[in-house]
Amino acid sequence: MKAQNLILVLAAAAVLAGQTADVDVVLQRAIRKERVEGDLKGAIELYKKVAAAAGKNRAAAAKALLALGECYEKQGSAEARKAYERLVSEFADQPAAHEARARLSAMAPAMQTGSITAQLVARGPEVDPEGRVTADGRLYVFVDQDSGNVAVHDLKTGAVKRLTNEGTGTNLGDAHGHTPIPSRDGKQIAFLWYLPSAMSPTASQLEIRVINTDGSGAHRTGPWLKPGSRYALLDWFPDGKRILVHAVVPGATREQTWVGLVIVDLATGEERRFSGIYRPDNPVALSPDGRWLLFAQPLTGHDVNWDMFALDLETGQKSAILKGIASDRSPVWVPGTDKFIFRSDRTGKEGIWTAGFKDGQTTGDPVLVKPDVGDFTPVGVSREGSVFYDISYKSSDVYTATVDPQTLRVQDTPRRFVESYIGHNMTPVWSPLGDSFAYYSEREPNRGQHLVVHRPGTPETVARDPIIHNHPPQWCNGGERLVVWCTPNCFTRELFDARTGDAEPPKRINGLTPPYQLGYTSDCNSAYASSYVNGARQRRIFRIDVETGKQTDVLTDRGEWAITPRVSPDGRWLALYGIPEGEKKAGLLVLPAAGGQFRMLDSQAGPGAVWTPDSKRLMYTREVKRTDGPGTENEMYWVPVEGGAPQPMGIHMPHASAPMPMASESSFRRARATTSCG
Repeated sequence: MKAQNLILVLAAAAVLAGQTADVDVVLQRAIRKERVEGDLKGAIELYKKVAAAAGKNRAAAAKALLALGECYEKQGSAEARKAYERLVSEFADQPAAHEARARLSAMAPAMQTGSITAQLVARGPEVDPEGRVTADGRLYVFVDQDSGNVAVHDLKTGAVKRLTNEGTGTNLGDAHGHTPIPSRDGKQIAFLWYLPSAMSPTASQLEIRVINTDGSGAHRTGPWLKPGSRYALLDWFPDGKRILVHAVVPGATREQTWVGLVIVDLATGEERRFSGIYRPDNPVALSPDGRWLLFAQPLTGHDVNWDMFALDLETGQKSAILKGIASDRSPVWVPGTDKFIFRSDRTGKEGIWTAGFKDGQTTGDPVLVKPDVGDFTPVGVSREGSVFYDISYKSSDVYTATVDPQTLRVQDTPRRFVESYIGHNMTPVWSPLGDSFAYYSEREPNRGQHLVVHRPGTPETVARDPIIHNHPPQWCNGGERLVVWCTPNCFTRELFDARTGDAEPPKRINGLTPPYQLGYTSDCNSAYASSYVNGARQRRIFRIDVETGKQTDVLTDRGEWAITPRVSPDGRWLALYGIPEGEKKAGLLVLPAAGGQFRMLDSQAGPGAVWTPDSKRLMYTREVKRTDGPGTENEMYWVPVEGGAPQPMGIHMPHASAPMPMASESSFRRARATTSCG
């Protein structure tokens, strides 16, 4: 084995003396060594070779330096800082420099204090926002974001092993795992499994499965999951026989929809329910004895300030344990102790804190563990006291690129178009006249997004209140007003004045039954609703008048679901993302607004298509394999509404929204897109 490694390194040195294209080959070998073989030492040597060839391929050298720093971080070596600093200093023009700056910023507090160190253990598709670390700190349990399979990452060696092989991806309609949780002894993993017709309201397409951490002993439990419901596994009880689950069980009306926690016996399927607990995207902490549950709730129903609560699972009584102007959330228990760690902005910036807990209340004052961590989510604490957390480096900006009006192929390199609040701007939409555009801007951490209207040569108009839901804005009445679906809630329509940013009083829309989604017409006085009627097991598409609630049927069938309805500018067509009746594969669908049947335009499309101004084409993204390494990225495509082969637009990026076109047909020469790197 040593001889093989030595040969590989020597061969790499010879390759680097050759052509630029071969540098990329060596980079791929290094990536494989790091992420597949778990050989950090061998990967480091190869990354060094690639970085040394900076004159031949600057892009590859920058990527190699970023990966080199991450390898050193996994080893806990101070050499990581040197690699990042060189990347920022010599390759500031490369995209990798942005992430290097973020890593240097995250490392700074630890380097200064010398007492607490941050060590990178996973990145990219290996990072699952709902992954967990075993109590011994040895394994990171996650869902592979490329394949949808449940996997484990050995935090000591860096090796990754897939435990399932049925996954097809993590999009709607794919077979994939969800919310894997390791048992207290670290020997088993419970997880949800979506079948190919995932999230189907017509039948139970969701199972709880259990597997050993070595991949053996896989089996199903239940069945107890209800059709059309949503679930997330939260934690195992100490007895290893029960698990805690968050559930949303739809009713005939919104008021009849049940949301809460369920304690499930894995052997019998017996349930015990607790209503009124908030939502699963904020972690909860189950005490070592299984009696107490710590969780956070927002004070006023939106994500501004959060208080921490304790729920006594024996009595069902809830009490506040941390409250005030600070936002305290995401608790995680320290195994074998009476302490928990949590996320808080009580110093003005997000940091990791710890507090004691006994008999339903905290003991002593909270203590700061690590300041200014950024946007993070705890994923586990080991018995030795190591805190593991998922940190997100988000960067989303508005870009512009010139396109050919016939082929929609990009003619130049996309460039950033909004130069304020860089890294926090998203979802741009041109006005019908093409003289302005609206977008969201996240200008305060954890405070939602502000709706902004940009007109060249004039100050921007910013809506007074932040938008919590990030559904794309839509222009109304030729550009006088804007509407955002699900703001302030999904049963109302709230219009914003495009000149002043002022919001009109919300108008409740009567006659809607969940689950549903809306797509507004150009005047915003009507909307097309896509809904599912649980009792009749029917999918229904209909038009609803906002003022009167009058409904006009467009289509009724037994299809499973269709989301993100988009009305064409001429009002003739509806574009949706969903599954045709009798099929299992989701894709981009089109439906005549006057009634008819769905047609599949592209089974590889992602959700969120955008119409061109002439209503003849739809633009959207496909998930494709990366061209510069493992994993996936988004590529922009367009397809004729009358049917035809999808055509690439020539834009590749790690993550992107669909392009937002110039609305003037006579001067349709630009496309907008937002990029998100995290």
